[in-house]
Formats: sequence, C-alpha cells, structure tokens
Amino acid sequence: MPLFLPEHWVWDFWFIQHEDHTHLFYLPVPRSLNDPNLRHWNVRIGHARSADLRNWENLPDALWPAATPSRDDYTTWSGCAVRAEAGHYERRAFMRRYVIINTHYA
Repeated sequence: MPLFLPEHWVWDFWFIQHEDHTHLFYLPVPRSLNDPNLRHWNVRIGHARSADLRNWENLPDALWPAATPSRDDYTTWSGCAVRAEAGHYERRAFMRRYVIINTHYA
C-alpha cells in the first residue's frame, strides 16, 4: 500500500536507502488549515520507511520549526539528506548517520 495521509497535504519528497529500508522524507500539513496557502507557514518534515516500497511505516516527524521565539521558529522548507561522518544530535540511530539539510529563505 502506498503511503497515504488523507488528513494532510503532502508535497516535496526525497528518499534515502539505509540498510534494509528506504526512508522517505516529505512535507506534510494538516488539511484542517482549510487554506492550502497556509501550508508554507505550518510545515514539518515527515518521515516514513519501507522495506519493499509498497508498505510504509509512518514515523515521527524528522524536523520541525522551533518554539517561538527562536532563530529557527519561522518554518521548514524542502531539503535533502546526506550521509554524515560525524553524526547528528538526534537520538535515533538512523538520524545519527544522516543529516537532513533544510533550505529556507528568511
């Protein structure tokens, strides 16, 4: 079954192969906002994985804006993920091996 999030608008996605899973990162926003133009200011980076590209396990969000006030409280935009030699500050093993690069214009 494809990843289907009927309660969200989903766009801009990218993949990483890690061990026996393909990881999918994407931008989701709740449809409850009712105005698709508000998606740009309420987005996070979602995360799912699959062993066969047919059945997906939705995981906790990978990245989200910080609480206000903060230097990174504005929004989240598309990005990419690259293998990291030094690791990452996240506790999950996968996130220690990869860095998600978020691009955003302030």
